[in-house]
Amino acid sequence: MLLEVEEQMDKLEESMEDVKESHVVLGEHIDDLKEQSRDFEIMSRTFNRESV
Repeated sequence: MLLEVEEQMDKLEESMEDVKESHVVLGEHIDDLKEQSRDFEIMSRTFNRESV
């Protein structure tokens, strides 16, 4: 029974590492989207000024 618990703990630790890695990747994607949004806003404002 102890061996089964240890195996489950190992699986849980692996899953936790996967979640941590996914969290980092998602954070990077969110940062990229924020930057793209800022760039789009700047382009829109520039275009609107040039159009007037």
